[in-house]
Amino acid sequence: MLKSLGKVTIAVPGTTVRATVNMADPTKNRACNGFMIQTLRTNVGYVYIGSVTMNRVAQSELYCVLPPPTANSLPTFSASLPYAPGGLNMGDVYVDADNANDGVLVAAVVG
Repeated sequence: MLKSLGKVTIAVPGTTVRATVNMADPTKNRACNGFMIQTLRTNVGYVYIGSVTMNRVAQSELYCVLPPPTANSLPTFSASLPYAPGGLNMGDVYVDADNANDGVLVAAVVG
């Protein structure tokens, strides 16, 4: 089943935000088979996906860097482990951005 984890917005660039920020307990293990992250149409800068210790300036602990959207494209990042059901934990995925109010939409494949 595909489950939306909602919109994740960065209020302060340089401060990572969990992809599960909209859940009742964002720190809880959120096992999934795969996930997709898409930039917001209103983004003006780069968005960074990585671990809690990621550093967007040094580009360490990053899973990907998503560029700003264009008229014809909303950049996305996805990951899956089809042979390891529940092998990914959305609670371990964090978002950061170069600009305040930039963000992403997050969805996960669960169950």
